[in-house]
Amino acid sequence: MCGDFNFPEIKWPEGTLSAGGTLDHQAQAKALLEVTDKSLLTQQIITPTRRDNILDLYFTNNQESINKYRTEKNILSDHNLIVINTAYKKNKSERAERNTTGSSPFTELNFFSEKIEWEKLQQSFSEVDWEQTILNEDPNTMLHTLLDKLLQICRLHIPIRRRRKDNRSNIPRHRKILMLYKKLVKAHTEERKRRINAKITEIEQQLKQSHTDQRAQEEGKAINKIKCNPKFFYSYCKRYSKIKLRLAH
Repeated sequence: MCGDFNFPEIKWPEGTLSAGGTLDHQAQAKALLEVTDKSLLTQQIITPTRRDNILDLYFTNNQESINKYRTEKNILSDHNLIVINTAYKKNKSERAERNTTGSSPFTELNFFSEKIEWEKLQQSFSEVDWEQTILNEDPNTMLHTLLDKLLQICRLHIPIRRRRKDNRSNIPRHRKILMLYKKLVKAHTEERKRRINAKITEIEQQLKQSHTDQRAQEEGKAINKIKCNPKFFYSYCKRYSKIKLRLAH
């Protein structure tokens, strides 16, 4: 059970009455505490929801059903917005039923996109005279008018969500496992091949550098022996010469 109960006389989380307010208001607050006490309901909101008062309440008979909650300021009301994360999860059949019975037009918008124009969105909300928009309308029409106006503004500043056709649900479980296994084997094989190729390239570079160093060392040795040992220099030149010379007899 939750809502704006508007009982500043009740101190939370103690759940006790304090002085203040009219006798009628005090009686209503006392009745609320008696009903929730008999029903074994505990109130979970312990941070202010309007100025310094806790007016918006959330009662439950299962405290473990709530993971956490937070309060946020908003431009549509002087009350803070309460966001509650519960431990309840809908099963697939419930989600499928919800999708087939008609979904909200807001689901077409991508509220997780990085391209959302938050500042322009907030400015557009603040420029609307909300009281005048729903003036003299019955509650049902009022709700539809608000939703239509909100949707109209959101569509201006929030990207449309792209829909992707997912055929994976039609794939048998054993096929999914096999596909995953093949992907892992392929990834392992490609990684192993990449490591081997990298090692081969490294060895080839080392051999090439070793050969270059050896040639430079031998060439330097041959040059140094031009005067003292011409035969050694001639043998070196003959070994690496690309042109074979023929001597006339």
